[in-house]
Amino acid sequence: MKLKYFILLLLTPILVASYTPEEAMFGPPSYPGINSYWVMNPVVKVCKVLSISDGRVRKALGYWERLGYSFEEVIYNDESMSCAGKPLFGEIIITIPDQGFDYDKIAITRRTINRDLKIMLHAQIFLQQKDATKERVLEHELGHAFGWDHTYRRYHLMNEVWERGGHDSTGVNHRRYQELIKELEATPE
Repeated sequence: MKLKYFILLLLTPILVASYTPEEAMFGPPSYPGINSYWVMNPVVKVCKVLSISDGRVRKALGYWERLGYSFEEVIYNDESMSCAGKPLFGEIIITIPDQGFDYDKIAITRRTINRDLKIMLHAQIFLQQKDATKERVLEHELGHAFGWDHTYRRYHLMNEVWERGGHDSTGVNHRRYQELIKELEATPE
């Protein structure tokens, strides 16, 4: 199993990758689904250009840790090439908007996946500075970075509309994530 992931890591630069829309593909209609997944715990890098406290980031990461998720490492005030728009395999980057950002949105997560294997290569979370500490925004975007899509379930963390969202995390725990991964792996292209 580890050999499979090592080979994937070596071939990542030449594998076909794509950005995925935030649309549900699996799961009941009232709960979010996933269309890609991580094969290892991601490294989270919080870019220095984003003014957000370590405590606020820890709170958002803690939300997902309580649901059973893990992170390989968390790096604060990062100034690496990852924060200059060149994320590496296995990274979730948290930064300010780039030129392609839709300023009608509070935040956007771009996921890059291997379409054939449905494996997440990396994710970038873009937060408007004025909304970086807004309640549930970073938690919601981390959900997208894990592969979760939107739901229309009222008061749910992954509700597409911030005003209709809440802290309900039904259906996005790590156990269900693992179940949906098995479905993804079994689904032929």
